[in-house]
Order: sequence, then C-alpha cells, then structure tokens
Amino acid sequence: MIPVRVLSERLIGRAPVAGDECFLSAILNDPECARWLTPDGKTPPLERAGQVLDVFQTSWVLRLIGPWLWFDKRGDPNGERMDGFRGYGGFFARASDPSNRLELLYAVPSAHWGQGYATEIATAALEQVPALTEDTDIVGFVLPGNMASQAVMRKVGLVEAGETLHAGLTHNLYEF
Repeated sequence: MIPVRVLSERLIGRAPVAGDECFLSAILNDPECARWLTPDGKTPPLERAGQVLDVFQTSWVLRLIGPWLWFDKRGDPNGERMDGFRGYGGFFARASDPSNRLELLYAVPSAHWGQGYATEIATAALEQVPALTEDTDIVGFVLPGNMASQAVMRKVGLVEAGETLHAGLTHNLYEF
C-alpha cells in the first residue's frame, strides 16, 4: 500500500486534503508553470485549483494512490505553510485511461526551479513503486519544449518512448 506521507532528503510529501487549493494555486497561477501545465499555456481561472484538488483527492480515494503535496521538512514538517510549499508530485491514474498505468507527474513553483526539487519529488515517488499491489506501468508525459522536465524524467530512470497525444497536445512519452 502506498503511504499517505512520504519523506525524501529535504521534503515531506502528504496526500492532499480539503483546503489545499491555495498550494495548487501557487503553481497553477504561476505564469512560468502555466506554460507547461495548461493546454493554452495561460494561467487558468482561480477555481481550477479546486477542480485539480478534487481530482487528486479522488485518485487517493478510488485507487489509494495519487500525487502528494511536498513541503520543506525543516521549516514546515507538518506541511501546512505556504512558505514551506515546494510542489506536488507522485502518481496519477486517469479515469479516461483504461490501461493499468500510472502517470508520474510533478510541478514545482518557478521560484524553486533549478534547486533539484522536481528530481527529488520524482525519485521519492518512484521509491514507492515496490508498494504497488499490482503490476503497473509507470509513464510520464512532457511537452517537447520542456527540456528541464525531460532531464528530470531521464535522471530518475524513465526512457523516452516516442510521442503521444496527451491532454489534447503532443507530448514526449516516457516509460519506466
């Protein structure tokens, strides 16, 4: 079983709870992040954070797995403060995907880019794979121009497997 709390060297990850929209908004409404996370590259309406939170929480309820919210464990060991928030990341099972695969995803506010948080989050998530109770394929989707995220995928052991249509856009497909 995948734990609802996980630790990495610098971070603590916890499953999302009601009221976490503010953390997701910090990423979704960051123009630098939005260019890689939204179909049109623009920041979404404010209510989008609540919708994403619902999707993440539903993943945890239905599949007992989902993305964690990640916080600096030195300054925010309980994962409650905005200044300690470093991103979200983990696994996501799309309801629209009939296969038994999980998407490795992560996002870090642009103020924290270049500090290794995306790699640390992805690595910590992949360390949980042995706890999966079923044979599951792990995949990642990265927009072709997002060189930093492509580097993270390779660094944590995923291999590029061509292009695919994902969320209405062409993405590079990575497999674990």
